[in-house]
Amino acid sequence: MNQEFVEKLNACRDRKSLALLKNDLDVEKRKLKIILERILSEPPEKGGLTGIERTRKARLIRKKISYLVEEREAVFQKLCELKKNKSALNSAAHRKKGFCEAFVAAAERTLSQEDFLELELKAAEILICEKGEGS
Repeated sequence: MNQEFVEKLNACRDRKSLALLKNDLDVEKRKLKIILERILSEPPEKGGLTGIERTRKARLIRKKISYLVEEREAVFQKLCELKKNKSALNSAAHRKKGFCEAFVAAAERTLSQEDFLELELKAAEILICEKGEGS
């Protein structure tokens, strides 16, 4: 995946922005498929490509389409991660009062400082995503 797409994906913090990114990828893929179909079906008499040029162009477009499919899969994976985070947050909200505080205290005492900070960052990420969903 190219760096520009990775930055766009990382900037998406909620389902709405991820859905828009996925939609953009789908639109681009549809455009490329139309171009590919035209390249492969247009006769040379009407200005269509032939021989090696036609094959090269078709291969290039197929490669772009495969990149778009890969990028769409990355968006789908992030959407799944958001869904899991929301589910975990909802589950945590229904636990007994004080459980979350006790869990944090136990994690702080049990985990290494590095692991605890990683867990704390993940929790912050989940909360940021949840706030993005609410607005």
